[in-house]
Order: sequence, then C-alpha cells, then structure tokens
Amino acid sequence: MVTPEYNGWFRKRVNDNIPRPSLEDTRPVVEQLQEIREEKTKADRWERKFREAQARNEDIEKSLSESRNERGELRARVAELEKSLHQYRSRKTGIELRASLSKVEEMIGKVEELEASLQSCEMQIQFFEASKKRWKEQLHHAQDQVRNMDYIMGEAVT
Repeated sequence: MVTPEYNGWFRKRVNDNIPRPSLEDTRPVVEQLQEIREEKTKADRWERKFREAQARNEDIEKSLSESRNERGELRARVAELEKSLHQYRSRKTGIELRASLSKVEEMIGKVEELEASLQSCEMQIQFFEASKKRWKEQLHHAQDQVRNMDYIMGEAVT
C-alpha cells in the first residue's frame, strides 16, 4: 500500500538522470547550415588551390626535365666543339682557333646558365613539395571540420 505522502512526492519528483537540451547555446538551424556552407566553401577553395599548386608543380617538373635534356645536348655539343677545337689547333690558324674557342666558351656559358636555371627549378620543386604538404594538411583539416559539422547537423536534425 502507498501512502498519500509518497504519491505526492512521486508526482513531484525530478529525474536528474535524464539530460535535457540547453536552449542557451542553441542556434537556429539556418545559422548552422550557413556555417556548414561557409566551411564547405573554404574546403573547396583549399582543394582548388591545392590542385593549382599540383599543376604548377607538374609544369616545373616538366620544365626541369626539358632543361636537363637541353643541358645534356649542350654538353654533348660542347664536347664535340672541344674535340673540333683540338683538331683545328693542329691545322688552323690563330683566328680560326679563336672563333672555335669563342663558340666553346659561349656553349660553356649556356651550360652554366642552364645549370643555374636547373638549380632554381629544383629549389622551386622543393618549395612546391613543401607547399603541397601544407595544402594537404589544410585540406584535411577543412574536410574534418566539414565532417564534424555534418555530424553535428545530423545529430541536431534527429
């Protein structure tokens, strides 16, 4: 048998074990959706920048490869001219030797320029590879934020 005092207490009791949503920190769904759209826009922007950096990196690598090929060709040409110079030294006059020597020196100058250009391209590749890593990290961070916001929105909707 239940006493009237128990019934009164039972009706007035508060169950502290059931969490209730706090209305203090809630925002309208429209604001939350706008924030998600902004985060998605940021992530899309980072992804586009990442793709642009990859394209630039590929262009630089292609340029580097072409420079290396040209450098190899120029070195072969320099070797050929040096060989010719040696042959002409034994047969030709001083004027002809100077002309051949100037060609060799010109080619050596071009090789040095190409080596400097190659070194610059290699430094740019290192820079773009470091940038690529940073872009990837930022992209993953933005994607994680969007994923978290999707999860929160999913929880809010259900």
